[in-house]
Amino acid sequence: MSVGCVEKFDLNFAVHAVDNGRKVSILAGCNGLLLLSNGYYIMRVCNLVTRQCKSLPCPKGPFAPSCRWSFFYDDSIKRYKMSGIFGKHVIMLTLGNKKWKVITVPGPKYANYWQLTPPVFSEKELHWLACSDDRVEYICSLDVGNKEFRKTASNFQSQKILHFRIISD
Repeated sequence: MSVGCVEKFDLNFAVHAVDNGRKVSILAGCNGLLLLSNGYYIMRVCNLVTRQCKSLPCPKGPFAPSCRWSFFYDDSIKRYKMSGIFGKHVIMLTLGNKKWKVITVPGPKYANYWQLTPPVFSEKELHWLACSDDRVEYICSLDVGNKEFRKTASNFQSQKILHFRIISD
């Protein structure tokens, strides 16, 4: 899918390709491409310029509709990837592949990490802010190449304002 200039912002073609009679959400975007879903496992990547949509395989796991999503270009393999994070689970798909990878991040036996922010891709890693069951906030990172996970306790104090996290010293 190539990217160019859009004269008129019109998502009707994309909505009709995804909606199936349900509400459509923009989960994430990258380089003019949008990751869309109807919330019921139907997901597509749509190009606003060429007006083409590519269907994605259904993500696996009961947590998929509740994921925080990221869509990014992985320069190391020259392909787009999408990832969803929920609790200790990261699901990831490389555009063109047929199967989602499920990665379980390490943590205390019965604890989860509650995502406070959607993941952001930078320097070949996904990064997000999460809170554990013990209410400690962490900066979580996952290397998308070797799947190495690490977390660092945050020294920041945050407060929730209108669904956004604001970080201050």
